[in-house]
Amino acid sequence: MIEYFKKLFNKNKTDGNTPKTAEDRINEMYGELSADIVSIKLGNDIGAFYDNLGLELAEFRENLFEKTGFIFPPIRVTEQPDLQENEFTICVRNKEVKNGFCHLTEDDALNDIIKALEDVYKENIDKIFSNEIMEKYMDTVQKQNGWMVWNLSNAMPLWGIRLVLVNLLKEGKSIKDINYIFDKICIYATKNRDVCIKADPYMISDKMSREKL
Repeated sequence: MIEYFKKLFNKNKTDGNTPKTAEDRINEMYGELSADIVSIKLGNDIGAFYDNLGLELAEFRENLFEKTGFIFPPIRVTEQPDLQENEFTICVRNKEVKNGFCHLTEDDALNDIIKALEDVYKENIDKIFSNEIMEKYMDTVQKQNGWMVWNLSNAMPLWGIRLVLVNLLKEGKSIKDINYIFDKICIYATKNRDVCIKADPYMISDKMSREKL
């Protein structure tokens, strides 16, 4: 089916310096869907620290979850020969969002990368918080209170629930007690609500960000 659409959209394709074809755009779109959410590219000299960097990244993800409740996705690390000495880049969904240079010692180099990754989390949480991560939170709450998930999903679209969680994280709030967070969202979403109108996630997000959770 995909091949059919490629041929159909490229029916009037011309040679020369033309804009991207429909096939190019389709390939890019499917590339986006399969892209790593977060990846780090290292220069060859930093690649020597690969094993210890893996341990540091695991600790970063664990510490972040303990502090914020956010399930940071796995991070792909690769060596990039064309990078300069001590250089690294961090990408979110295949787009470079951070570039930097490490100190020469291993400990300092690892700290530099983790610090940069912390900045990437703060600046790109809305892009890192994927639908797959959202489903993990939904499944966790579903096991404890299936009725609440059903009730909330009728009152607010999934993107709205995700928006509330992302905005709470941006405000420095923790969503670790996800059952409590969902309960609060559900209370706001269903209180005095017309059953024909979906709850406003922006209003709920604003109210919850001002609460002490």
